[in-house]
Amino acid sequence: MKEAAQSGVLGAHRPIGVRQEPSAAPPLPVAPTEKSGKKEKRERERMTVYLPIDLAEWVRVQAARGRKEISEIVEMALEDYRAREGR
Repeated sequence: MKEAAQSGVLGAHRPIGVRQEPSAAPPLPVAPTEKSGKKEKRERERMTVYLPIDLAEWVRVQAARGRKEISEIVEMALEDYRAREGR
């Protein structure tokens, strides 16, 4: 600590009192999907959806148990819905 007080540097970080601007958020990852045994990258669009609390908790648990992204589960559900609607 004595060295830090003298040099103004704590560890290998920036000098004390110098603010570091946050970096821009990295782009969203493109999730691989299964198609005939090959991994294929698909573009995705970020959306916000509002779910009842019990359904939101359920989907979080299912994603963790199945080691899937919530987006994958939502995509499967919407694909099933679209197939039923015939569009």
